[in-house]
Amino acid sequence: MRGKALTDLLSGPRFALVIATTKYGDPRLTQLRAPARDADHLAAVLADARIGRFDVTRQLDWAAQDSRLGIADFLTDRDVDDLLVIYLSCHGLRDRHGRLYFASTDTRIDRLGATGLDSRWLLEQLDDCRARRQVVILDCCFSGAFSGPIKARASGALGEQDLTERLVGHGRGRAILTASRAYEYSFEGEPLPDARPTGSVFTTALVEGLRTGKADTNRDGYISVEEAYDYAYDHLQKQGAAQTPQKWLYGGESAIWLAASPARPSVKPTTVSRAMRAELQSDSLDEALGAVTTLRNWLASGDAAKVISARRELEDLSASGGPIADYARAVLTQSPPPKPSEESRLLVSDRRTWIRCLSYSPDGLLLGSGDDAGAATLWDTRTAAERHVLSGHSDWVRGLAFSPSGRLLVTAADDGLACVWDPAVPTQPPGELIGHRGGINSVMFSRDGSVVITAGSDRTVRFWEPVTCQLMATLDESGQITWDAATDPDGTMLASADDDGAVRLWNAESHRHIATLAGHQGAARRVVIHPQGRILASAGDDGYVRVWDLTEGQQLHALAGYQGAALALAFHPDGNLLATSGEDADIHLWDPATGQLLHTLRGHRGWVRGLTFNPSGSTLASAGKDGVIRLWNLVP
Repeated sequence: MRGKALTDLLSGPRFALVIATTKYGDPRLTQLRAPARDADHLAAVLADARIGRFDVTRQLDWAAQDSRLGIADFLTDRDVDDLLVIYLSCHGLRDRHGRLYFASTDTRIDRLGATGLDSRWLLEQLDDCRARRQVVILDCCFSGAFSGPIKARASGALGEQDLTERLVGHGRGRAILTASRAYEYSFEGEPLPDARPTGSVFTTALVEGLRTGKADTNRDGYISVEEAYDYAYDHLQKQGAAQTPQKWLYGGESAIWLAASPARPSVKPTTVSRAMRAELQSDSLDEALGAVTTLRNWLASGDAAKVISARRELEDLSASGGPIADYARAVLTQSPPPKPSEESRLLVSDRRTWIRCLSYSPDGLLLGSGDDAGAATLWDTRTAAERHVLSGHSDWVRGLAFSPSGRLLVTAADDGLACVWDPAVPTQPPGELIGHRGGINSVMFSRDGSVVITAGSDRTVRFWEPVTCQLMATLDESGQITWDAATDPDGTMLASADDDGAVRLWNAESHRHIATLAGHQGAARRVVIHPQGRILASAGDDGYVRVWDLTEGQQLHALAGYQGAALALAFHPDGNLLATSGEDADIHLWDPATGQLLHTLRGHRGWVRGLTFNPSGSTLASAGKDGVIRLWNLVP
């Protein structure tokens, strides 16, 4: 396994449509040299088994209607896991309203609406396509007008305006690369005397970056869409070209890999420590899964040395056989974890009170539960025994959260009090967060652990400094009882689940309202955001779990299955599984991308309010009215 070429990032169906138009019937449109040559070179590099590995379809000098049919055929009946690339090289034309059209052989400048290929039509076709990964490359004049005014930054923290633009952007998992800005021309390169016609400067740079591997800037052996664009952009800047390529990324949960580099990776992989090696080879499934979780984090880190090492280790594990192989394979392919067993371990308290919330410590060794007697219990997940009972509340404990470091634990209750504990010394009196004028319905830490966020029945969300227990800020919900709150992975957006059935999105720093997701009939009780931030799920009194696309601000799925209210939600750490529960005793596991019900877990007697995955994703914990905590094994 060590010596073989790594192929996991380019696995799955890959299709490319290359469209080029060189000849035009309208005498006002000049004939072009570059598109045919560009199409030849790009199609060759995309189809190359060492580089792009795409199944390539070509359209050269087609009429507008034929081209529309060809595009529709290309996009129809695609699967969600397909990667699609559409490349157009032709004249780009704008009408008096600034709308962009792509010229075909029969396009007339004075009849663009009837004879041109409308960029808005192309966007609509892409939106209707099921493929979740789409790349559009445009080499034509004014190509920057393709996306209109809506842009989303490729990286970095999202400000309020950026988030608003994300909510109304087109598609999800889509990358758009253009040769020029909305008001710029795209140029062909100048051929030398007696030389063959050269290609356009933009496509030539793209092809060179892919063909030579020079676009693999982090030298990990793969070329992402962003790397390919960056290489072309830098190439044009160095040449002093009078055009500025543009890039937009919409709703992507991870990098879109365009090609493998024909040059070997030159980054030295990170060395796996002896301790980690021992965990990977351990007979204890929990220890092995903890090490796999570390590899999963390396894979998503963007550090080329760690990424290469993680791929190698996970490929070795996936070929080793046994339960750990299934989980390693799921991490590599970003597929849902293996189907869980119907059997579950039980954690049973002598008090047998109703349990309303659950939370794992970051190392997975402790599981915290909050009950109707006002107590929070810390369980040892290895022995299934009670370790400590924290008695600091006089009413139902509705919320419980560990800090990202695991050094603090916050509990929140119907008595309007939140308590800050040291899990290592649980007998020490807790700090108290005092300020809510009513019960506290949920509590969470910010992603960096510097802020505690509480949502209360007093119609406020409050932000606290956990060490000093000082109130930092208050978000007034303007008359709505807030049942839950969640933040996105960047910590820039806050979502609140409110009594009027709406999920409201806020700027986490300025606390200004950004958008409202309306759909529930009755209160929205719970809200969770995908680990990569692309989607949000909410649970309501109407018995539905609603899944929302944060790129478009639209509902993707309404997941039904409960006789009464839907009460609890949890995303798997990989984001490929959504667990839900409600007023009946069933727990449902869904594919959040497709809305497909994957499995139902049965065993509880009465409603289930607590759901949480352990950090490795190998176990789902559930609890509710029967006073029993069930630990479901997700690895056969």
